[in-house]
Amino acid sequence: MRENRLESWTRVHNVGIAVLLGLLAFFAPRANAAPFTDNFVNLISDLQSRAATLSNSTDKVEKKEFTTIQSVLKTLEGKNSTSLATDISNLGSVDKALAKEFPDDATFGADLETALEGLVGDVQTGLDATQTTLDGLGDTACATKAQTALDGASNQVVVALAATDFATASKLLGTALKSALKVEIAAAKCSSTSGGGGSGGGTTSGDFMKATISGAFSLDFDAEDFVTATYGPSAGLFTIVGAVANFHGTAIDITVLNGVTVPGTYAIFSGSNLDRGSPSSDYGSANGTITFTTFDPTNQKAAGTFSFTATATNSAAITVSNGSFTVSKISIVQ
Repeated sequence: MRENRLESWTRVHNVGIAVLLGLLAFFAPRANAAPFTDNFVNLISDLQSRAATLSNSTDKVEKKEFTTIQSVLKTLEGKNSTSLATDISNLGSVDKALAKEFPDDATFGADLETALEGLVGDVQTGLDATQTTLDGLGDTACATKAQTALDGASNQVVVALAATDFATASKLLGTALKSALKVEIAAAKCSSTSGGGGSGGGTTSGDFMKATISGAFSLDFDAEDFVTATYGPSAGLFTIVGAVANFHGTAIDITVLNGVTVPGTYAIFSGSNLDRGSPSSDYGSANGTITFTTFDPTNQKAAGTFSFTATATNSAAITVSNGSFTVSKISIVQ
């Protein structure tokens, strides 16, 4: 339990552009960054120092402690710590490992608390930016719905910070981060439908996003009135959103977190989803791919195909197949 352990530890523009910058801040790897998140600097330093004192030990217990530290450092450094989402997940993994070998270590406990507070602060910064975006949309039904979702994500952050152990806090904060992404997508939809500008697509003749939806419900998805796409060259982050009026609003949101530079096939981010207005359903934990047959950010054009599966919180599942899209005005964010 986090509270029990801490009793002996030291405690602790442009609306479219604003939306994409929020996405980049949440999920994109940092350019030219150190191989680990700044939130874990203290923990990594203390782990390295402890490892140095244990490295030559012949004691079985201390040798096991040394092995655990090396494993934790591997988790925190390099490719295993490249984004806010993975850092949040790593907090839980690291806590479990250290709790087993160092259950009452005040130094590691304080370091984990510092990391949690830093991660909470990062998520909250993104939520604050989204709040600013929503404040600029005016009093519309779309903005009101997005505001309700934002309030829910904020409450999830509070619950995460109050969790009694770091592993639980990690899971709750990860959920809050996913909710934050969905709120940003909702804000993007609001800004596009209200003429906020900067999102690309939507009114350009020939733009479309089509797919066949099956499973929990069936729909021939054909978005021509609203298709929007955004691209961040520094991270290679690409997002495309399409929406139709069916079921009081059905939207498909697809994001590739990084690496999109040329035509080809890319895995979509698991936070990509399908939202259905009535009955209200959110199908997330997406698993699938998007293939760019055309990818030309210089001329703001993209076209291709996609498919994925997704699941709602009530375990209902949908399959999105035969997906295709064409966008002739991608919004570029440097």
